[in-house]
Amino acid sequence: MEVTLPLIWLIFTALFILVGRYFWRVSKRSVPPFEVSKRPGGGSIKVLGSDLDKPLADFVTKFNEHIEKQNAESRKVNRAAAYGLYLAAATSLFSLIIGLIRGQG
Repeated sequence: MEVTLPLIWLIFTALFILVGRYFWRVSKRSVPPFEVSKRPGGGSIKVLGSDLDKPLADFVTKFNEHIEKQNAESRKVNRAAAYGLYLAAATSLFSLIIGLIRGQG
């Protein structure tokens, strides 16, 4: 019983650090920008004077803007989770130390 409480705090500290590291690593990942494959033979196709590749190029531009926003938001959310877990680890470590000092462990 004497070792139980400090052991629990130690397990929580390790768990919070490990999960926090996971979220920190995930925050460094990002989805690459979308690229349209080149048409074989090059050139562009026009129908009635309109370039058929223009709508696709506009889509790619808007879609890549969306991907950039999602990457930035994902980075923020995952880093906030990591910081929260590191704070929880520090709190559980502090509780472990206080328990050992007070003789509860």
